[in-house]
Amino acid sequence: MEQSGFHSVFWPGVGFALSGITFGSVTTFLTLLFSMNHWNHGALAFAAFACMLIVTRIFFGHLPGRFGGATVLLYCLVFQAAGLIMIGTTAHGPVAMVGAAVAGAGFALVFPCLLIEAVKGLLYENGIMEKFNEAHYDYKNRENISRSYR
Repeated sequence: MEQSGFHSVFWPGVGFALSGITFGSVTTFLTLLFSMNHWNHGALAFAAFACMLIVTRIFFGHLPGRFGGATVLLYCLVFQAAGLIMIGTTAHGPVAMVGAAVAGAGFALVFPCLLIEAVKGLLYENGIMEKFNEAHYDYKNRENISRSYR
C-alpha cells in the first residue's frame, strides 16, 4: 500500500518540480535579462509575474476542481511555455514584461492541479474518501443533534 501511495504522488511531484523551473528562472534571471539588455523596469516585470500569479489564483482557482487537474494543467503548461518563450526570444522589454505576466498566469494553477491529481489517487486507493465521508456525516449529525436540544 505504501508503494501505490508513493506512485500516486511521484509523477505529480516530478511535474511540480519541473514546473518550478518557470518560477526559478523568472525570479533569478528576469531582472538580469533586463539589466543585460539595458531595459528599464526589470522589477516591474517581476511584479507583473507575481501579480498575475495572484490574480489568476483568485479568479480562476476554481477551475482545477471544476474541470479536473490534468485538463487545467495542460493549459497552464502551455501558458508557462508561451511566457518563457516570449521572455527568451524578445528584443524588447515590454514584450518580456507581458511574457512574465503570461508565465505567472500559467504557473499559478500548477500546484492546485497537481495536488488534485496526487490526492485523488491517494484518497481512493487508501479508502480515505470513505472515512472522510463518514466523518463528515458524523459531524453534520452532531450539529443536528445539538440543534434538537436547544
